[in-house]
Amino acid sequence: MKLRTTLIVGAIIRIVMMPFFGHPFDTWAWYGVAVGIVQGSSYIHFPPMWYYTLIPFAYLYDWASRIFPIKPVPISSIPQPIRPEPQWGITVAPGLLFNTVVKIPFLISDLIIAVMLYKIIIELTRNEKVAGKAAAILLLNPYLIWISIGWGMYDSLPALFSIAAIFFLLKKRIGLSALCLSIATVYSIYPIIFFIPMIIYLWKTGAISVKRNFIVTFTAIYFAVSLLLFAPTFERFLSFSGAIISSVAAGATPYTETAPGLTYWSIILVVPSMVSFAPIVLAISEILLVSIVYFKALKMKAENSVFDLVKIELLCLLAIYLSQERISEPFFVWALPFIVLVCVGDRRQEIIYWTLSFIALTYSVINAIFPLYLLSVSPWIGDFLVNMMHALSFTHGYIGAYILVILGSSFSILTVVLFLETLLKPQLKTPQ
Repeated sequence: MKLRTTLIVGAIIRIVMMPFFGHPFDTWAWYGVAVGIVQGSSYIHFPPMWYYTLIPFAYLYDWASRIFPIKPVPISSIPQPIRPEPQWGITVAPGLLFNTVVKIPFLISDLIIAVMLYKIIIELTRNEKVAGKAAAILLLNPYLIWISIGWGMYDSLPALFSIAAIFFLLKKRIGLSALCLSIATVYSIYPIIFFIPMIIYLWKTGAISVKRNFIVTFTAIYFAVSLLLFAPTFERFLSFSGAIISSVAAGATPYTETAPGLTYWSIILVVPSMVSFAPIVLAISEILLVSIVYFKALKMKAENSVFDLVKIELLCLLAIYLSQERISEPFFVWALPFIVLVCVGDRRQEIIYWTLSFIALTYSVINAIFPLYLLSVSPWIGDFLVNMMHALSFTHGYIGAYILVILGSSFSILTVVLFLETLLKPQLKTPQ
């Protein structure tokens, strides 16, 4: 499929879906932040980059809401069987207008990621067919569409800036690369794990004097921009960093109040006693896996360094998925563009990519039962949503818990397979 066709189809699907869907808690949370921004009463969200991004769209929504009489839906007016649990504290479903406006950044980021993948592969292979396929299997992935537009989460934004950092490295635009990585980090902290592999990449390429200048420039810009953007929330950054260090040292304990997400720790839903094994398993696995990946980074080959860097950054993400206490369903978005670059042209790994995407999509729809994503249209189809909720009642209780355990464990098993296959390949084969 040609890039233009992919972008048009991907955009149309998203635009049609944007008004109607939204995770009941997260879209309500974004609505509260947006209203607070306009009223001057909102505190800065942490990590703060999504808050900064939301500012112009909060004012856009405020302006549009004065023109279009589309109001939020009070939870009290929604039929009882499809009301969110009271402990969530949700007071309104934000409505069709807000759902549309708040997802504009997600629509844009999804489209740009596809273009970035296309350009990276074109730059390295000059193969338009492979590049077009990579853009298509990312942008038209139902899981990505669901998280960005159905759920309404901003995970494609840090994914975009992480891939942009690689793209600008490829172009030898070191300052822009460092800027993109810092923005990605301020969106979601996790891209800081890419800093060391990117420094190693810079050391592996170029003459000695060039290496030194590149590394100094990259490091200075990355930390200067990150500190500047984190400044309003610096105390929370320090406490968050301390929590990470202490959890690695002592071992964290998985959540027991909600499903842990895309991880084998979903087993605690049916075997709560497994929590006692968590601290030592989490601590050992995190230290071991990250150490293995960084050691692998030292072995990068200069002649294939871009694809090796992609492989190392993917391994970093897979290590996180296998060693953290909670892997929320949107987190898998971070890895999608990296997996596409690794798997395009490899039939076996493409199957793993699609299977992981299907598992993540299914888990997200079951964990927060599907009708709850449609609360903004409940005034028109409330009875239908109630009937759907009753039809999906089997996902409650033990049956639902066992389904989530199977899905979470399957995701981890496939993640291990992908981790080992990526780790043990001598080098990534340039797509042809």
